[in-house]
Amino acid sequence: MKRYYQNQSEKPGADAEYVKWFHTYWRPAMGWSYMIICLFDFIIAPILLGIYSYYTGTYHAWEPLTIKGGGIYHLSMGAIVGVSVWTRGREKLQYMNDRPYMNDRQYRDDDNSSEERK
Repeated sequence: MKRYYQNQSEKPGADAEYVKWFHTYWRPAMGWSYMIICLFDFIIAPILLGIYSYYTGTYHAWEPLTIKGGGIYHLSMGAIVGVSVWTRGREKLQYMNDRPYMNDRQYRDDDNSSEERK
């Protein structure tokens, strides 16, 4: 099983780069793929079918592919994307809480510490 390396010195080689890429970009990839599928299913395909129907003289109604089967595809993608956004938010909050220098007085940008630096 591959693992994600937090420390740069732990990385054994190219395998770690692949794991880091996958760990970093799978959420945006899911969102973009869902958007592309919805654009095709609800905008592009009906327009193309309308153009085809215009030139052939027969009308064909477009039935969205992702709605067939009760819309389970949209429910599952909503769950996947929604949970991934929630967990990413939690990861960002954990990262900010783990950074000790953010709690040091010298790095704060409030009135008291800015006067002390002058």
